[in-house]
Amino acid sequence: MKKILLVCLILCLTFTTFAQEKNEPSRLPVKKVILYSHGMGYFERQGTITGNQDIELEFTSNQMNDVLKSLLLLDLNGGQVSTVTYNTAKPINKQLENFVINLSANKAKSLTTLVGQLIGTRVEIKTSSGSTEGKVIGLEERQQQQANNTIKVESLVISTDIGMLQNFDFTEIKGIRIIDRKIRSDIEQYLEILNTSHKKTARNLVINAQGNGTRNIVAGYTIEAPVWKTSYRVVLDEKGKLFIQGWAIVDNEQDEDWDNVQLSLVSGLPVSFIQNLDAARYYTRPEVAYKQQVALAPQTYEDNIGVHAGVEGGVEGGVVGGKVSGVMGGVVGSTGRAYDPPPPPPDPTKPKPVAPSRSYEESLENSTTNNTSGNDVGDLFEYKINLPVSIRHNSSALIPIVNSKLEGERISIFSAYSSMKNPMSGVLLKNNTNLTLEAGPLTVFEGSTYSGESLLDRVKPGEKRYLTFAADLGTFITTALDNSKDRVYLIKSDKGSLVLLSKQIETKTYTIVNKDNRAKTIVLEHPRRSYWEMKSPSSKEIFEATENFLRFRIPLEAKATIKFPVVEEQILERAYQISNITSEDISFFISQKYINEETRKKLQNIVDIKNQIAMTSSEISSRNAQITRIAADQGRLRENIKAIGKTEEERKLLARYTQKLNETEDQLEKLNVEIKALEETKLKQQQELNKLVSSLDGYENKIS
Repeated sequence: MKKILLVCLILCLTFTTFAQEKNEPSRLPVKKVILYSHGMGYFERQGTITGNQDIELEFTSNQMNDVLKSLLLLDLNGGQVSTVTYNTAKPINKQLENFVINLSANKAKSLTTLVGQLIGTRVEIKTSSGSTEGKVIGLEERQQQQANNTIKVESLVISTDIGMLQNFDFTEIKGIRIIDRKIRSDIEQYLEILNTSHKKTARNLVINAQGNGTRNIVAGYTIEAPVWKTSYRVVLDEKGKLFIQGWAIVDNEQDEDWDNVQLSLVSGLPVSFIQNLDAARYYTRPEVAYKQQVALAPQTYEDNIGVHAGVEGGVEGGVVGGKVSGVMGGVVGSTGRAYDPPPPPPDPTKPKPVAPSRSYEESLENSTTNNTSGNDVGDLFEYKINLPVSIRHNSSALIPIVNSKLEGERISIFSAYSSMKNPMSGVLLKNNTNLTLEAGPLTVFEGSTYSGESLLDRVKPGEKRYLTFAADLGTFITTALDNSKDRVYLIKSDKGSLVLLSKQIETKTYTIVNKDNRAKTIVLEHPRRSYWEMKSPSSKEIFEATENFLRFRIPLEAKATIKFPVVEEQILERAYQISNITSEDISFFISQKYINEETRKKLQNIVDIKNQIAMTSSEISSRNAQITRIAADQGRLRENIKAIGKTEEERKLLARYTQKLNETEDQLEKLNVEIKALEETKLKQQQELNKLVSSLDGYENKIS
């Protein structure tokens, strides 16, 4: 009974009174959805409102940062949006702790506990005999005999306007109306917070729109959404011509149905990021002394984005077996179809005609209706679904987006890096339409037979792609590698260095065997290596070049075996500093016929002068060592002289030390003269060495 009264009281306190003074917020249905291939979605809600009205949108806590960053609000009929409010991200207990009342489960266990929190509040008590206004004094509890039992009876005591204290049993009360608007507002807000707590991640965003009359309102925002995907079905004929049918896979993981929404699917890679705008931020401010009157404005600094030259990877045709990458996208032109008038009813006496059998390609072309169109949106590409789409919440849908004939050529492609001896059977597809084909898996049928599966990379109009879907078991390819030894073919002098150039030649021979009774076209992928030059076949025979491969197009007759050699050459360099060449190096150059007799003499002169420079340097070092020893002896003699006294013997010793110092001074003078002469000699020798080294510049000898 108390639970029922508690519910009735809350309804009386809030809904029946406060709702009379405030309209319920409007809700806008989803009318437009744009899904992006990088995991974001743009959702647009549309609806009508009248006068000043609130509009409520519900999100999860994880979505709020994106919503706050991207929310777009439009009043299409002259009104204005004054404010947008939303419930805080603080925990429920933190949001409720400042309220006077407490309706949490551990507090509001009874109606009396709730009303007991309204002491001093002006209320109107409604009973079967009428209504009375007054301020809540408190609660009274008394014993009452009922049959053979004694029960507790609670009553509400109020003070009326004339000062009378009046008691009302709760069993007699039909309703309690709170007259104080502030208290009513607090209870409404309190209940709203409790209501959102049922969904732990629910966040309500309220838009306050102001204006006159009936107006159209648009609210758009971006939030994270499942990536839309594509898959294809392809029917091939014997010549490689193909018909392709594409489907978009769309997921609605929201808690709301999409009912007749305008759906678009966009491919591309726009910049997208997460920034925490939802949480309140606080900065610690410095305490500034009173006399300091310098105020600094907030400053921001531009980020260094860098500028690098770049080349788009890959070439026309792509690399078979590589990683499928890029962003999804495409466009399909919408087609219409005229229908003839309905035929007359069939004659029941005649046998029913049998419809003529159609090929799989024709059946695929006419079994689905293409209701998409496409257009470029800046650097992005948009599939626009022309008919409204409905997808229930937590459901997915397949939507046809491509129905088109494409040019193609049957090929077998073999990569030198493959561990298989068989090439892969496939088709060289050319997108001769004005559509962009989105990346996705592809299932191949030849006639009515399943032939395999492939992955389609993003293909723009005019581009080519290789699709391989099965091993070509009728063709075998083996390789044999032959390396020649390094052979010096040229020696030359350049800027003080003697450079030996040698060639390394590598021949890779592909043996291709066709065991089938039909001719084939083999596309051979040979590794593309830096510092290697193709000598055979010629560059004119290279069909395509990618970042990692050179492709050759090889026609192969039925039951034929051919050899396809690829010859490459690499130039290697070994450099010797001429000033560091030894007699042993000269002997090696002569034995290998790298140099002639004249060059040998110049190199030998260089070696001889280097030896002379070494001898001169050695003599200079020897004399410097003698100077060091003499200086040490002089220091010892001077110390001894300081310690000599004035006796006769000590005076004789002093004369002897003095004579010795004079002799060492003569030696030092002589050594310094010799060192100066040696340094001049060394300088002339170094100049002669430089002259001989320079005389070799431009020397070149081609070795047969």
